[in-house]
Amino acid sequence: MNPQTDKIVRRTTMVATVVASYFLLTADYGPEPNAFDPVSF
Repeated sequence: MNPQTDKIVRRTTMVATVVASYFLLTADYGPEPNAFDPVSF
């Protein structure tokens, strides 16, 4: 795998991990305010 592809794959994996963590953390609380309220979209 060339370096450019490797960089894209790493970035995609990192973003996917962050998004998955965000949904897992926020799913526990539902609509109640939580630590991530300021950054909710």
